[in-house]
Amino acid sequence: MSLFWMMFKRCLAGLALSGFVVPVWGDPPRLTLAFWLDAPLQHNRELLQAREQIALVKGDRLQVRSRFLPHFELNTRLAAEDSARFD
Repeated sequence: MSLFWMMFKRCLAGLALSGFVVPVWGDPPRLTLAFWLDAPLQHNRELLQAREQIALVKGDRLQVRSRFLPHFELNTRLAAEDSARFD
């Protein structure tokens, strides 16, 4: 067995273990270089956790920035009086 086929099988086994599943229905994905480079990046647990941390930091940053914005408060009072008293 050639080295190429051994590496190819090892790559496919790694993708299968990482949760990468090719759907059985519909058209199969096109096996392009972009597909093979993008597939591991989408299923890398460390990258997914880093993206979640970035989203959390963005939320915290937005909250901190909002503290410097002016705060407005609106109070209203409605007084209903008997109009018969003034007639």
